Amino acid sequence: MFKFFRLSIKNVFRNTQRTVLTVLTVSIGFMSIIVTAGYMDYVFVGLRESFIRGGTGHIQIFNKEYTEKDEQHLLEYGLQDYENLKNDISSDKEVRFVMKRIEFQGLVSNGEQTKVFLGKGVEPKKESKLSTFFVEMEKGTFPGLIKNEEGELQGAVGKGLAQDLQAEIGDYLTLLSATPGGMYNAIDIKLSGIFSTGIPEYDNRQVMVDISTAQLLLDTDKISNLVVVLDETSQTPQTLDKFEKKHASVSFLSWSELTPYYNSVVALYERGFGVLGIIIVFIVVLASSNTMTMSVFERTKEIATILSIGTSRLRVWLNYIYEGFLIGVLSSVIGTVLSYTVIFTINEMNLTMPPPPGRTTAYPLTITPLHSTILIVTLLTIVVCVVATLLPAYRASKLNIVEALGHE
Repeated sequence: MFKFFRLSIKNVFRNTQRTVLTVLTVSIGFMSIIVTAGYMDYVFVGLRESFIRGGTGHIQIFNKEYTEKDEQHLLEYGLQDYENLKNDISSDKEVRFVMKRIEFQGLVSNGEQTKVFLGKGVEPKKESKLSTFFVEMEKGTFPGLIKNEEGELQGAVGKGLAQDLQAEIGDYLTLLSATPGGMYNAIDIKLSGIFSTGIPEYDNRQVMVDISTAQLLLDTDKISNLVVVLDETSQTPQTLDKFEKKHASVSFLSWSELTPYYNSVVALYERGFGVLGIIIVFIVVLASSNTMTMSVFERTKEIATILSIGTSRLRVWLNYIYEGFLIGVLSSVIGTVLSYTVIFTINEMNLTMPPPPGRTTAYPLTITPLHSTILIVTLLTIVVCVVATLLPAYRASKLNIVEALGHE
């Protein structure tokens, strides 16, 4: 067995130029898959965390009727008497913290101009922990983080809205909104911060105030929902299942259910990656098969001689299979080295990608080294190279000895 395997090694390097070309082709295909998979993983993780850290959290809790019916007026199906629920969820070992949230809308004015706004009542300290990396405070702070004067209400607005209202830190703005009871109420807030989400549609409309300020404006003790932040995103499915069984009276929605856009992007990228994979596999099969076919053609007399002295056809067939296996192993080793080299080089260059559609901020180009994917692609490469060798190997083992000896 070892003797024939050693013979296969010699045969692989008999035509060095052709072998190098084949191995290089397969290695580049290998590297392309690894680098693409690493980039996709970075995009998926980055997009997922941008949704979670941008305000969605890992799990959100709603009144059950909120997910089943359409509200006729603001906070019709809001959460009420939620403190026991909040405390129970907060005590779970996998929960980092739970925060209250109110969403509302209305008009904001600086005394001269009036704009429509989308409001969010938040718990400032907890919100800043969640949103530090993805909701950037360009000026000032979250409302309520810095102690205000007695009776003074604070708020933060999106960058675009601040520009439209020509508002600066310390200016006063008036918020007008309808209450759940159908009345209108207005309050004055002092601008404590200007933030940017990177999404112009949000930055042109959003106003953020403390949860107590929102309840004062809306004249209610209800909230829209509770936002649960976990220690790890990977804990979401099992934690969600546990909460749903324990608290059947309310609705729990995971971050993935709240962000269907994420699932659409993942599906789109995976389809593209699948097409790329098929193309690369086809190239690998073509390159390996061509190399083995040329090898059979060039060594026809040699094969006939080996068969004529009593070597079994199975042994000839296995000899070519060994060669395909060796090409696969060699290509995988070189491909792995190339992959890590390219990944390290790109990550060290600190390159940035242009802003994605709907956003205004660029993001760093980073490729994640996926060790498990490298192992899978290594096995796949070896299998594909062996499979590509099957037909040429079969032809070699079935050669007619007399005709092959006379081959020119």
